Amino acid sequence: MIRILQILNCNFRPKILFKKSLLILSLILFFSISCQTPINEISENGFIDSTESLYPTLDKNATIFTIPSPTQVVSTLKIINAPFQDELIEGYCYTNELCPNKYYKALNLGLVIVDFSYCVLNDKISLSSTLLSRLEHLIDELDIQDQNSILLYKKLRDNVYNKDSVSKYVLSAQNSIDGYFQHSDERQVGIWIISSIYLEGLYLLTETYSDLLKKNTLSELQKKQLNILLLHQKLFLPNLCELYNSLQIDKSSPIYDQLEKLKSDFEAMNITFKYDDKMHKISDVKLDNKQLISLNKKLKTYRNEILSSNLK
Repeated sequence: MIRILQILNCNFRPKILFKKSLLILSLILFFSISCQTPINEISENGFIDSTESLYPTLDKNATIFTIPSPTQVVSTLKIINAPFQDELIEGYCYTNELCPNKYYKALNLGLVIVDFSYCVLNDKISLSSTLLSRLEHLIDELDIQDQNSILLYKKLRDNVYNKDSVSKYVLSAQNSIDGYFQHSDERQVGIWIISSIYLEGLYLLTETYSDLLKKNTLSELQKKQLNILLLHQKLFLPNLCELYNSLQIDKSSPIYDQLEKLKSDFEAMNITFKYDDKMHKISDVKLDNKQLISLNKKLKTYRNEILSSNLK
């Protein structure tokens, strides 16, 4: 059984807790770029975590996974005043191409969830409305009959002008959809959606970063926060891949292969950082800009394949 929880608190990162037959997904909305995560220790893979403050009764033998929320990257881009890139959305949102099967429908749904949030947070009402229609169509195509999910998406349309409400409903709707697939014995569909959410967030992040570098308009504040965000994405990745094992999801899908390849891409980027024990803070995150641009090109190619439903 899977149960979905939310933590709308900037002090914590999104988490998935796996204990026996119980999987707890905790999605977080980053309210402020200045929020710092409390730290108990640095784990073997470098991820900084504090679970006792979140779950004081949690079994010490529980396995902890972490994944990003649909709004994590786009809210950060908005906070640091990164320019909105219309062409990333307009290039596909007005098309009416049909996805050939459930796999591609799930990938497109994850992508649209992130892009819808991106548009709403940047006051792109027309694009938001168009994407919401596409999102509703994909919900219908996936035959999601969960009444709570349907109600939440109706609330999205009613609150498209309210950023705070939209962010809350996006998280709630994603939780509801994931729970629906768990109960309907289609766990792989929920994981495909989560994987696509991760990849689209990473794509928007690298595309924005690459564009600022090319135009030589990257400020020091933007560089600092984008580097930290990229570090987060690197540390999320192994946990997302491990979810396929923990939930016994078939790993023959192209998107799992893409996630595995990303590990090498992140290693090539040579991300380094400093950790201050007294301040409980990560700082001085550095990376290879050329490898960042290379990663962005790979993600762009893969994203285009998802949108054209032409994955090899």
